[in-house]
Amino acid sequence: ISAINAPPSYILAARAALTMQDPERARLALKGLEATGVRGPALTMQREAMEAGLATLEGRAVEAVNGFRDTGRRLKEEGMVLEVALNGLLSVQLLGSSNPDARGLGDEAREIFVRLGARPFIRQMDDALAEPSDERESVPSKVSERVEAPAPS
Repeated sequence: ISAINAPPSYILAARAALTMQDPERARLALKGLEATGVRGPALTMQREAMEAGLATLEGRAVEAVNGFRDTGRRLKEEGMVLEVALNGLLSVQLLGSSNPDARGLGDEAREIFVRLGARPFIRQMDDALAEPSDERESVPSKVSERVEAPAPS
């Protein structure tokens, strides 16, 4: 990864790991981000959203809700519209649509995705909003199975 591409790549890797409910890989991605030495308000907010996701997976729901909500507010203040939506999507994917704070962030995110015409994200959001977290199974998804499969030689 080049120095210029490393920070956003680590954020994407952390987001993917959290979506697959893999806290170890999320932590590795955040450590990689930290090791780049790149700093700035946008990266700080993105990192904080990933840390809220980790809090969710570690059972610290109050910290997670506060993290997603506060990060979403600050992202909005900075005009980072896509990041506001991605923060809302991740909050619903991890906290579930039965969580009122996550639901609010998710509804706002869906509106943004519609405005942007981001159909794949709209589908992901609709799936997340339709499935409360307490009804989700804690088994690996097909995505995580593909990721963990050995590469063909």
